Amino acid sequence: MKLPRYQQQGTGVGRASRSLTAGVQTSGLGNQISKGISNVANKFLDYQIKMQVAERDAKVKLKTAEAGSQIANKLLEFQDPRNTNYLNPSSWENEYSDYETQVIDNAKQEFGNDAKYFLPSLISKLTEGRIKTKNLVFNQILKNQKNAYETERATYIDGIANYTRLQEFTANFEIHKNSMESYRKNGLHGDAEFEEQIKKDKYQTSYKYIEFQAIANSTVVSPTGQNNIDWSGTLRRLKDTKNKFFDIDGNELSVDDDLRQKLIADVGEKAKTQKALFTSELGMQQLNNIKPLRRDLIEIQAKTPKGMEIQKNFLTDLSSGKYGELSDTQIEGAARLYRTIIKEDADKSDTPAGVLANTILSVLVNSGAVDTVAEQNVIHLAAKQGLLKLERYDKLNKKSEANMKEIAKENAMYYKRAIGMVAKELGQKDPTSIFKNLGPDASMDQLLQAFDDNYDEETFKAILYIDQILEYGEKKGISIKEMLTLKNDMNPNGMIEDLTKYVRSIKNENFAKQTFSNFQLPTDFTLDDAYTFSAENWFKGKKPTLPQMPPKKENEGIVEYLLRIKGKLPTDGLSINRGINIVDNLETNAFVLPIIQEQE
Repeated sequence: MKLPRYQQQGTGVGRASRSLTAGVQTSGLGNQISKGISNVANKFLDYQIKMQVAERDAKVKLKTAEAGSQIANKLLEFQDPRNTNYLNPSSWENEYSDYETQVIDNAKQEFGNDAKYFLPSLISKLTEGRIKTKNLVFNQILKNQKNAYETERATYIDGIANYTRLQEFTANFEIHKNSMESYRKNGLHGDAEFEEQIKKDKYQTSYKYIEFQAIANSTVVSPTGQNNIDWSGTLRRLKDTKNKFFDIDGNELSVDDDLRQKLIADVGEKAKTQKALFTSELGMQQLNNIKPLRRDLIEIQAKTPKGMEIQKNFLTDLSSGKYGELSDTQIEGAARLYRTIIKEDADKSDTPAGVLANTILSVLVNSGAVDTVAEQNVIHLAAKQGLLKLERYDKLNKKSEANMKEIAKENAMYYKRAIGMVAKELGQKDPTSIFKNLGPDASMDQLLQAFDDNYDEETFKAILYIDQILEYGEKKGISIKEMLTLKNDMNPNGMIEDLTKYVRSIKNENFAKQTFSNFQLPTDFTLDDAYTFSAENWFKGKKPTLPQMPPKKENEGIVEYLLRIKGKLPTDGLSINRGINIVDNLETNAFVLPIIQEQE
């Protein structure tokens, strides 16, 4: 059998000479495949290009934002007071120009060929920064100028007070005006603002100029020995129509001129303040000087060897100034007490006027109303009139001196409240208000009359009785605060409610007897007995909370007693008033306890 053989077209030998793609290249399918491969390649290339552009654009946006922040920070650096060129804003533009160049160079290095895409936005940001820098420079120059202006003006105004010659006022004002003019030329002020400011400065200059003329180098020595401007003398010269005063322009000012009247008012206040200060300084000197005087009087009264020696020349020493600076009232009061001690003058302390004076002073001092040296004068007035015993005079002075210290305010507050409550129950106002209305310069007669006009006898009896109870309680070792606060488990010695209730209830005898049956009121108790009811009854069952004084021997004088117990006096827990009451605890005082029998 023979196999069929096919004829091969073309040239070549057999199959080996045939191209693999010969048939495909000439077909439609082959064209399609070739185009597909080409499209894929092109799309991939486009994608790569787009990604590169997107990355570049993102980087440009990011760097633009960063550049904006950096430029803002650069502007803040200019405005930082810590900047070495803070006060030299004219250098800021050059500094910013250098900064621009540096930023652009850095961008070119970072972006390379792509810098052309970033530079437009960067330059735009830098341009904005340059414009802002110009504004900052302008504003800072104005600010520096304004600060310099205000500093220079304040220095000028402050310096006026230190001028020692009239020529300084006129010469320096001209210099000041010219300096202010330079600021106006630089645009800090307009014409109207400039004229208004110069007007104000001229007024202040003229004010000090005239004041300097009025002072006329006159001085006065204070009680402490310091040289001060004599403001009272200055005031007199300003008020005197015969005196001529001129403003900085040389214009004479009449006494009715507004500026001169302004000075009269201001200098008047300075004179008033100076007088008060000198009075206070003098008062403090007198306060310190009167203490040894009181001690010497106690020595004289006790008839100690030292006291007998002091007595020989006491009045001479008092009048000659041995005790230092004292007021006439203090001197006269001390002399009257001395004469009373040695029986040359009659003791008026037990007379109706004396009892009234003692009651009033007790209220004023214990309430804290007398808490200045000037107000203390009312005590000296009473002594001057012979209305006080020495012990009472000494005690009132010590208590008023304690009132001047912060530590006594609490007791005074409680006492004032208690007396006020008692007065209110009887339809009366606070007794201390009368003293404050009269003032420290009121005479003793005025004070006595004022209280006599405003308060009835029952009110005085009630106040005196309450005062006696409180003093009795202090002697028993119970503090003012304890007695005048509410009674409770923590404070069994509280009495204020009972005292007020007593004053209110005694208006009705039967009610009083029923309410205070625990006091064991006498069966024949009447309203007349209300304020003579023994204070001891108020303290039954009450225990002292303060240390007690060592007992005094019979017929033992005050000085001898104190010398004997020196170093043994209780100190812990002593109230101010109790400390002050030491001397009163040692001697019988008819006024303090006129109806109370001591149980010691």
